[in-house]
Amino acid sequence: MALIAANAKFVRRFAFIEAGLARDGRTPDPSDLAEMDALWDAAKVAERGKSRHFHPTSGVASAQIDLSPWLTSCNDAVSGFWRRG
Repeated sequence: MALIAANAKFVRRFAFIEAGLARDGRTPDPSDLAEMDALWDAAKVAERGKSRHFHPTSGVASAQIDLSPWLTSCNDAVSGFWRRG
């Protein structure tokens, strides 16, 4: 069960990174590690409930977007996937 939870957490956080980059019309491929790491940290903060908004520290995005509904739906989708298997 711990492995399932860890995998789900990774999928949610990486999807958060992809969403942050997509907002600027980009993908992870041309992005550098520093900006992806900043987005990873923002995903952790959002998941822990300290912030319901996207606050990248690397200047990737200048506006705040509320990703809490997206995080909830992503979590539900991952949970549903593992329950089926």
